[in-house]
Amino acid sequence: MTAINLRHVGNYVRTGQAPRALLAVLRKVKSIFTFTQERANRLKRFIRVVHAYKAGVPIKKIEDDYGCCKGTILRYARLSGLSKRPKGFEPDVRRAVIALYKDKVPIATIQARLGVSQAYISKTATEEGINRRNFKART
Repeated sequence: MTAINLRHVGNYVRTGQAPRALLAVLRKVKSIFTFTQERANRLKRFIRVVHAYKAGVPIKKIEDDYGCCKGTILRYARLSGLSKRPKGFEPDVRRAVIALYKDKVPIATIQARLGVSQAYISKTATEEGINRRNFKART
């Protein structure tokens, strides 16, 4: 029987073709209850984590759902041949933040509507030189 490792699983995620030994292992794997069972469940978790990453699920949600750290998620993605996700938001999101901020829409509303953080909104407004505060001149 062929020894199965993460490289085999990465090839399976990338190509959809799995060796028979891998399919046999995946059928036997159970839910995670103990550390020993978790180690046996590693291959199945690898596939689920990579599919979630590929689908664009936030890394924090993947961490919470599968009990692994950011480094593990990124390592699994790299082993599967996935490219890194782009940093930041799309230019359309930035333009929307700027437009809503200029229209004096509350920051909490912008955050909920566009799915961005308050820090991103403030940073974007500062970079654009937008200031909604009316500072009175000190005498």
